[in-house]
Amino acid sequence: MFTLEDIQDAEEFLDVQIKVVSAAHFNTVIHSGKERDTTIYLYHHNNHYDAINNMKAFFGSSYYCQKCDKPYNNKDQHKCKKDKKEVCNLCKGPQHKKITESTNIPELSDIKNALILFQKKFNLKPTGEISDETLELINKPRCGVEDHALSFTSHIDKWNKKNIKWYYTGSSKRMKELTEIAFNTWKEHTDLIFEEDQSNCDIIISNKRRTHRKETSGQHFCSKSFDGKGGVLGHAFYPDINNNAVEIHMDQDEDWYFEIDVNTPKEKINFYAVLVHEIGHTLGLAHSTANTSIMYPIYNSSNIELSKDDILGIQSLYGKGGEGNDEDESNDDDEVEEDSNPPELCKLNKKIKNLLIVDKVLYIYYEKWVWVMDLDNLNVHTKPQLISDWLTFLPKGFKNITAAYQRPSGDVVLFIDNKLCFKSRRLNLKLVTPEG
Repeated sequence: MFTLEDIQDAEEFLDVQIKVVSAAHFNTVIHSGKERDTTIYLYHHNNHYDAINNMKAFFGSSYYCQKCDKPYNNKDQHKCKKDKKEVCNLCKGPQHKKITESTNIPELSDIKNALILFQKKFNLKPTGEISDETLELINKPRCGVEDHALSFTSHIDKWNKKNIKWYYTGSSKRMKELTEIAFNTWKEHTDLIFEEDQSNCDIIISNKRRTHRKETSGQHFCSKSFDGKGGVLGHAFYPDINNNAVEIHMDQDEDWYFEIDVNTPKEKINFYAVLVHEIGHTLGLAHSTANTSIMYPIYNSSNIELSKDDILGIQSLYGKGGEGNDEDESNDDDEVEEDSNPPELCKLNKKIKNLLIVDKVLYIYYEKWVWVMDLDNLNVHTKPQLISDWLTFLPKGFKNITAAYQRPSGDVVLFIDNKLCFKSRRLNLKLVTPEG
């Protein structure tokens, strides 16, 4: 049976206000969560919760005031107790009128669709209802980085260098030891080099509580917050094309377990497992839907090693460790001068033939180069990247991307030099020679 604490957890996770009307209390509101943009009503009776789609119809009244949760029929006889503004005293003001005369709970269908997406993502029955199974998953400890139902594992940007420096401010000796091991876990499968450097670090790690400030801009609050013991365990930020410093925040209220094994006590959280996960974000990896992956958003004390899924994901960004020979390095030197003079996008005019939009991000391809535009804020990275630095699996000396498109499933298909490359959501592409 759901408790009011479960309801509060659901409010935080779904970012909605939930009000509970109790039959045992003569249909009065016994719980009213923090006021948010969207409000839903639940009717509690016989140890069961039902959604109320229309509060006016539920009470058989002409109006319902969401400010003081009271049904009424005559506007002139209703004085709102919660809103003391003159325009709302009799529910005649435009703001209050919009609330009281609405026929449906705002965006209720959006909440159901969000639940369906969540259930599909985590392989639950997609009912759109808050089932026990769904609520159990919602209540599990997890990473605070957002999930995207149709996102790729790799993010928009990655580091454009191999040597990455880190520093853990305010850490204990054991925390620092585990941090070095955690970075080396990713290093084993790439050519990346990680070094501790307090004065010039790329990744700053710190312990934070509740609402907190960022290390890189102490006057600014972090866009993500913690919720005390349990719930959100840590969060991190993705790299950007300019190699600006990024941060990892670990929840200071957690009861951490500082060993690297699968014997984490039930009342503790494995520090190493959470830190490896957050480092993955700072390297450019988003969440994985594979529950054996270290990048799975829900905490699992058994996930303390990189899965094949994680290894393929990080190598899709930075390549495999130990690849290349003297001849390759010599050829790379010959290409440095050519690659150091990228074309200007505005001067290409009609030469651009290939565009790709994936998850509201526009990729513009021309020969060896790619420009990236975030369509949400129209942020354009005017300096292009070498495609081979971004898609490290590409064959050496490739000419250009012939064509690209995204399937309805979210998969992306690329044609490179007239050869087909199939791309899954993990950004692990396989080079395929077309038949015939």
